[in-house]
Amino acid sequence: MLDLIESILLSDLLILVVLIIMLGVVTRWAMSSKDYPAYALGWLVGIFFIVIFRALSGDESTPVEETVETTKSTLNVFLVLFSALIGIGGGLGMMFAIRRFAGHAGAGKSVTIAVSTSTLIIVLFILATSGETSRQVISIVALAFAIGALSAYVLKLGIRAPRTSVSRYATQNIPAAKVDARLDQHRRRYDE
Repeated sequence: MLDLIESILLSDLLILVVLIIMLGVVTRWAMSSKDYPAYALGWLVGIFFIVIFRALSGDESTPVEETVETTKSTLNVFLVLFSALIGIGGGLGMMFAIRRFAGHAGAGKSVTIAVSTSTLIIVLFILATSGETSRQVISIVALAFAIGALSAYVLKLGIRAPRTSVSRYATQNIPAAKVDARLDQHRRRYDE
């Protein structure tokens, strides 16, 4: 029973389905917020990467028959931890930078949609064209990246608090005389 659960959780199909669901969530978010240019930009950047990758790696139109017996590959602990840390750090860093530097102009959401879309498309392409060990490492990095990015989003990392010059008393509609009386009370308390 444990082997069945392990084979389901570690299957390439499950990781592919999770990434496609994530792309669907980003697509729905982009469509509901009517941010079509950012979504299209994400697709274009992803396709651009695929074209560049194919141009640099060459076209493998004729498959080569392998006669080597396939064995189940396992990753060592260092590679798994390193991949997870790279993914979480990249996700946290990307979301922090987007929310910190692009969020002030209202472009934070658009940049997030474009980067998320292109990243998911690139990861899906790499997963579909790589070997078993590479797929395992890429899956770990991609899922850890998503965990880091969502953690930064949930924890609201990188959001600047709005600066206001209005005192907190002004928002409560308290007359100036009462504000002065309260300030005098506080001054006397500190003088004692």
